[in-house]
Amino acid sequence: MTSKTESVGSLRRDMPSTLTPLDLKSGAAWLASAPVAVQDEFLKTIGEGGLCALPFLFEFWAMEHQLPPDGDWRTWVILGGRGAGKTRAGAEWVRAQVEGTMPLAPGRARRVALVGETFDQVRDVMVFGDSGIMACSPPDRRPRWKAGEAKLIWPNGAEAKAYSAHDPDGLRGPQFDCAWVDELGCGAVDKGTNQPNKFVDPKSSESALPRFSNGRRDDFIQAQYLRAMIEYWADPSENPEADLYEGRMVDMANAYVWAWDTRPFPFFPNNLDVWSDGLNYLRGHWINGRCSSRTLASVVAEICERAGVLSYDVSRLEGVVRGYGIDQVSDARTALQPLMLAYGFDAIDRDGTLVFQMRSGQEPVSLDLATLAVTEELPNGLERTRETEAELAGRVRLRFVETEGDHAVQAEEAVLPDEATHAVASSETALALTRGEARHVVERWLSEARVARDTARLVLPPSQLALGAGDVVALPLDGEEALYRIDRVEQGAEQLIEAVRIEPGIYEQSDQPDDLAAASRFVPPVPVQPLFLDLPLMTGDEVPHAPHLALSADPWPGTVAVYSSDRDEDYQLDQIIAARSVIGRTLNALPAAPPALWDEGAALEVQVLSGAMESRPAASVLNGANLAAIGDGSPGGWELFQFRD
Repeated sequence: MTSKTESVGSLRRDMPSTLTPLDLKSGAAWLASAPVAVQDEFLKTIGEGGLCALPFLFEFWAMEHQLPPDGDWRTWVILGGRGAGKTRAGAEWVRAQVEGTMPLAPGRARRVALVGETFDQVRDVMVFGDSGIMACSPPDRRPRWKAGEAKLIWPNGAEAKAYSAHDPDGLRGPQFDCAWVDELGCGAVDKGTNQPNKFVDPKSSESALPRFSNGRRDDFIQAQYLRAMIEYWADPSENPEADLYEGRMVDMANAYVWAWDTRPFPFFPNNLDVWSDGLNYLRGHWINGRCSSRTLASVVAEICERAGVLSYDVSRLEGVVRGYGIDQVSDARTALQPLMLAYGFDAIDRDGTLVFQMRSGQEPVSLDLATLAVTEELPNGLERTRETEAELAGRVRLRFVETEGDHAVQAEEAVLPDEATHAVASSETALALTRGEARHVVERWLSEARVARDTARLVLPPSQLALGAGDVVALPLDGEEALYRIDRVEQGAEQLIEAVRIEPGIYEQSDQPDDLAAASRFVPPVPVQPLFLDLPLMTGDEVPHAPHLALSADPWPGTVAVYSSDRDEDYQLDQIIAARSVIGRTLNALPAAPPALWDEGAALEVQVLSGAMESRPAASVLNGANLAAIGDGSPGGWELFQFRD
């Protein structure tokens, strides 16, 4: 079941609620299972008025988890998946608080807070959604929506006002009797923070992308959203101590993230035969498998600090690291190099601070060729070169650890469209990546290598001394602006720059869909059937006193550990057996026969319980093939025979 939370809370317990007729709980389930005669009698007894009211009696239709718990509580959390009825339960609970016994009679609550991620979410889901307050209310008690004030007003005067989590100060003024609060969360999709409540599900009528999103998977934006929320509410100036109770105004220890799925990861989302919504995981709100990832900035910062480098800046790094193994303790540069290659960032020394920045995030500085300095070595102030294509590989292959599955070593390859050679430049990395991420890495490497054939040397005047390694400059060449990234700087009487050409588009991920990882089916530990056999010598190479062991299980776990001891204690691992024995049960008698002769009589019928048997040529049988043991199951009650067909 998919985990999602919505919270409802009440501060007044002195007035009766409309959610009180306990005898109506699960009434629909009772009626559906009752005999036809009982159903007819029930419908006749409640009359026309009862039939009109029945659709709006929530306790008659509600499932157990949709009803508020008994006892004196202040906060009620509903934990359930999409389709579990969380929105309906919240809307009906609000109705129960504000409605009285008659349409104009007062209820137990007069002022209600409806709190969601955004105003749009409150309006579109909690108020006007298919299971929202308006849809659940009977005509004579349906509130009206006052758009200018973002509030609902019931016929009895009760009000419910919409609030956004992005404006927490708005909740400080009014005094509320109760509140219906939605959870926090953000989809792992490009620009997910523009509309955190949007999700992609082709089977849902509410499926949509956030505003201006290109629809690509983006785990980093989800991590940044959660970090921003947690850091914001951890600030005492934004979340002060409460006046009426102990603790902060917003208790982040009880903040619930949509969504932690109770289905076992990684079998969800990978087992599509069982869960058809697995593909929704890629760009969905799930934090399973993602909450253990680290931001690239935090990993680089940890490597720097362990190496004793305390003056560093990782604020410009983007991306998440799902797993990274360093098998040998070495210097920090060796540890950082695989990260720099895979994620595309540079390390630059700026005034004693080691600055890390993405290659894709630099704003170019436009240079006028007329302002370049002139030297004897560069009389025009600029020199351009291009390497030959013969020095480049047209295929790039990367071996990596595939995450979100069996963590098997996989490979992704990129090939240029015009490449006819079979030469491949192969690399390995100890990073855990999705196939889509690995595909983007090899595509970027191949494109960078082709574009970086163009290099430039230029001399900058003293007015451009602020430019340094890692900066991007735009040069007006051949009728268009060409972008170059500064790789090396020599400072003397003038500043000599060495730069390579770049194309910003190669750092953008392609539109190829990201696939689910390969995951083996879970094989639970099951009892293993062992058969000990005291058999005659077969080849003469056996240890005479050693027993034989046949093993089977359903399902077969793959390997079986055998422990041994000379007494019934202190067992030690003897060996690991990976071969499953072919075991069956005879269905008819096997008559006695003389040894060393073919028995051409009636066939022996065998019901195979595990494995399979096959026919072998007579020569193979005489050389030892198709050897079988037959017996009663006791260690000593076995004989050997061979079969041909």
